Amino acid sequence: MSAQAVQTVPRGRVTAVILESWRWYAAVVVAVAATAVRLVLAARIPLVPDETYYWEWSRHLAAGYFDHPPAIALFIHAGVA
Repeated sequence: MSAQAVQTVPRGRVTAVILESWRWYAAVVVAVAATAVRLVLAARIPLVPDETYYWEWSRHLAAGYFDHPPAIALFIHAGVA
């Protein structure tokens, strides 16, 4: 191996790379923990009237509704199925 093949990285750059990867890992951990908390809360808290209104739409799909287009009902239906 020649001396040209070995690259040296400045000490400050190595520290920056390690710090950046640690921050990335911490951000992923926080995002996963927040998602887990939201899923637990969503399973425990009952629906409010607006959500039950949308839920009924998703159970009885139609081409359109009196005051709303059908996209909300289709998305809810796709997420439940």
